[in-house]
Amino acid sequence: WLDGFIRNGVDIDLYITRKDSQMVKMETEASLRAKLMFSSSKKRNSDSMDSFTGNITSIQKALENKQEYYEFIILITMKSPLLSQLYNLKDSIKTQFKKQPYGISFEEIYKDSRKYFKMYMPFMFIDRNLFNKNSRGCITESLMGLFPFTFSRTFDQTGFVLGINEESNDIVAINNFNNKYYSNANISILGTSGGGKTYFMCMLGSHMLFNGYRTFYLCPVKGHELAFHIKSVGGTSLDFIPGSFDCYNLFEIRPEINLDAHELQESSSIIRGSLLAKKITEIITFTQLALGEREFLTSNERNKLNIVLTNMYAEFGITSDNDSIYLNKSKGILKRMPIFTDAYNAVSKHPELRRVLSAYEPFIYGTFKNFNGPTNVSLQNSAILVNVDEKSIGKEMFPCISYLGFIMLYNLVKESRLYQDALFLDELWKMLIND
Repeated sequence: WLDGFIRNGVDIDLYITRKDSQMVKMETEASLRAKLMFSSSKKRNSDSMDSFTGNITSIQKALENKQEYYEFIILITMKSPLLSQLYNLKDSIKTQFKKQPYGISFEEIYKDSRKYFKMYMPFMFIDRNLFNKNSRGCITESLMGLFPFTFSRTFDQTGFVLGINEESNDIVAINNFNNKYYSNANISILGTSGGGKTYFMCMLGSHMLFNGYRTFYLCPVKGHELAFHIKSVGGTSLDFIPGSFDCYNLFEIRPEINLDAHELQESSSIIRGSLLAKKITEIITFTQLALGEREFLTSNERNKLNIVLTNMYAEFGITSDNDSIYLNKSKGILKRMPIFTDAYNAVSKHPELRRVLSAYEPFIYGTFKNFNGPTNVSLQNSAILVNVDEKSIGKEMFPCISYLGFIMLYNLVKESRLYQDALFLDELWKMLIND
């Protein structure tokens, strides 16, 4: 229980002496006899007598079980550069003592301050009068509870620094990619509005970047704050908003790394799957988000859209064969990919997909037509921010544009295993609609 008092400016000294077990046994027996004689001559307080008898019996049983008896005092010294801080620290310690359930009493040492200060110094000096006046007794089992050097530390030599532990004054460093300690690298940042979540995310990303990780951000609210940070580290800031010059082609299929089951157990089956099938799934999800939370694609619409998109990609020479996305695989050159206009023209031939056609129209004729084209942004930077400002996009279109930014960054992460990547999704809940 002394762990709670160990903090900056607080020094704890324990003075412990062991008493002869035989002598303690004789003293406890004598004390018990004296107490019984005293209580029989006066009006007996049964509660007090029972408590005293219980304590004596506990000590005697402990001695019989080869435990020993000790007497000790605890000397707490507080230090602070300012008198006001010293008073606050003292009041905090006293309040904490009062909250302990052990019936702890303490006294201040104005009268004997010089003697106590001498005991505080590293002279191994014990003032016997002060010790006898303040000492308390305990058995071996209870003495274990006084051990004040339990140490909690969060420091990974392969990690990045988060800050200083206020209680122990130690550096806190973690590496969430260290599978020796963590089953996965996921981190959740929770807190109230204005509690510093975005600032912490920015700081976390900075330290990851300095340690060699690539860092990607999807930010719907405070993109301007992160834009300043991204600029300061030489990163790329993209605006996924109406009228922006930045465009990412939803229909673009990018290559992914190939891992065997031994290298990536849980995701191996996904990685080996068809890139075309995964892209069509992304497009259908995007379409559902573009329709809004009050409309749902029916099973027939989903199936028909799947077929239409498969045929559209076939016209571009792209099939379930993952190598079909390349114009020249050895040089890493990709084929020309469809854009919204191609998807719109393909869907318009099927009247049963008129709702899908309506969802695509803002990207053909409306304010979001800046997304109707090939990808024109560089994704080679180690720090990339995608600003999906909710106020500029609007509530109805925000989920699908956020999802567009997410799949761009997520596909970028899956392209190469040469890097360790951190993908930060701020205000993630805003994308979670339609179950």
